[in-house]
Formats: sequence, C-alpha cells, structure tokens
Amino acid sequence: MNSIQTALSGLNKSKVFFYFSFAFASIALFTLTTLLLLYSMISQLHSSLITYDIQFFTSGEVQEIQSFYVNWFMYSCLGILIVLFFSFLFLLLKRKNVFSYLTLNPLSFSLRLLFILLLSFVFLMALFVVFESTYQQFLQRFYQYSLDKFNDLPNFVLSNGDSGFAFSVRWPLSLDISSKTFFQLFMSSLVKAVSLLAILVLPISLFFRLLIKKQSLRSVRE
Repeated sequence: MNSIQTALSGLNKSKVFFYFSFAFASIALFTLTTLLLLYSMISQLHSSLITYDIQFFTSGEVQEIQSFYVNWFMYSCLGILIVLFFSFLFLLLKRKNVFSYLTLNPLSFSLRLLFILLLSFVFLMALFVVFESTYQQFLQRFYQYSLDKFNDLPNFVLSNGDSGFAFSVRWPLSLDISSKTFFQLFMSSLVKAVSLLAILVLPISLFFRLLIKKQSLRSVRE
C-alpha cells in the first residue's frame, strides 16, 4: 500500500517527465494497437466474405498482407526501444532534476510506469469512442496503402470466380463488421499492445533506474 501511495503521490513532482511519459505511451500504444487491429481485421474480412462466396484474397495473399503489418509492428517495437533508450540517456546526462523521480524503489517505480500506461489505455479507449468513424477512415487509408505495396493483387474480383458481380479489393475493412465487433477487436488489440509495451518499457526503465541509483551513490561517496 505504501508503494502505491508513493507512486501516485509523486506524479506531480516532475511534470515534464510525466507529460513526456504519457505522450510517449499514448503514441506507442496507438501505433501498436492500429497494426494489431489491421492484422485482425484482415482475417475478419476474409472470413466474413467467404460466407457470401466472395474471395478477395487467397490464403497465401492474406498471409502476405498480414506479414506486411507484422513487419511494421516489429519496426515499431524497435523504434520504441530506440526512442526509450535515448530518452532515458538524455535524462540521465542532462536532466538532473528527474533523479528523484527515477530513484524510487523498484516496486514504486514500476507501479508509476504501469499507472501511466493505464492512463494512456483509458485515454485511447475514450478517443476511440468519440472518434470511431474518423479512426475507421484512417484504418481504411492505411489498408489501401498496404495493398498498393503488392503489385500482383487484382483490382477487382468476381463473386462467382469467373462470372458474377465485380467487387473492388479496396472494399472498406469495417463495412461488414458491426460496431460491437469492431470495438471488441479494438479492445483486444489495445490490451495486447499495452501488455507488450509494459514488457518493453519496464526492463529498460528499471535498468536506467539502477544506473541512476549507482551514480547517486557514487556522487555521495565522492
């Protein structure tokens, strides 16, 4: 209980660090959630259209498109780690006033980071509720951008294979997905993203906390 009180009561001691952490967590969560959501929606679209005897993509093409999102996901994770590393390095070298914020005991420090991630989680969930239609448009544009990277994909497919109605493969991702299903897919992706971000952030943050503690002890001895 004392660790929780310490973690929450000290959030306003370094507002710059708190705002930076919140902005970083929100942007990182948005990026990871979007890529995970697109990965899931491709499978959802492929499965739902098959029930209407419409096949936009073969199973191999679905895997290729999903691999595109997986690659972007891995690049994003790498970018998050790089930004996190250099941000803490900058704070370590230039911002001495945040030492008290980082030199908490490991439990309080970890709880503070998890609390920031929780705030970002709630913030993104609220943004989704308010701007759901705008977010769907953003997903559609990114989806079309990803399709443009594959030159061998057809522009149209026929409902019966060789005959029937023509359908554009640029079919809106969320057109055959209910608002409830879309929200469930979003929440599932958001939970996965926040879990992964916690795994990425905590080890590096605790590593720098240890460095700062050692530097503080070295300064006291000198």
